[in-house]
Amino acid sequence: PAGAVKTKRLPGRKHVYISDDVLDAVYDESPADLRDAIDLAYYIGQRPGDLLDMTLVRIRDGMLEYRQSKTGTPQRIELVGGLKEVIDRIQARKAEHKVASLFLLVNERGQKMTKAMLRSRFETARAAAGIAGKDFQFRDLRRKSGTDLRDQAGLDAAQDLLGHRAREMTEHYTAARGKKI
Repeated sequence: PAGAVKTKRLPGRKHVYISDDVLDAVYDESPADLRDAIDLAYYIGQRPGDLLDMTLVRIRDGMLEYRQSKTGTPQRIELVGGLKEVIDRIQARKAEHKVASLFLLVNERGQKMTKAMLRSRFETARAAAGIAGKDFQFRDLRRKSGTDLRDQAGLDAAQDLLGHRAREMTEHYTAARGKKI
């Protein structure tokens, strides 16, 4: 019986690459908690669900350790540079709240940010920036992260960050912008 059920499929986004100008426009309209989420998404290149599940417990010995929920791939990212600044900023903002949450992404009251909260804040900031929903979705930050890293450090680094097993998948995923020549 389930074979006859038709499901709605979202259109692919393989040709979408978020330019720095578009990202900056949304970022400027974002509240502090959404800025934390955007920065974290860009630096670690993970899916929104994985971002929302990240906790302080996963920070060990200067590394952010987690397992991707979709593929189960274990990841370890060293906390240096911009990522370290984001984590420090998140912890400083969390220290201002009475409620102490182990989750990295929290709202303005210090409570765990949910998928609905993230979506609502992002859609509000995107609308305030005058950008259409089809032109920029939060999930596009993963592609931007991988593509930018591919341009800076090569395909192998992007493959490691995104957690792809096959090189071809990383090539497909980061091809929206085209090769750097």
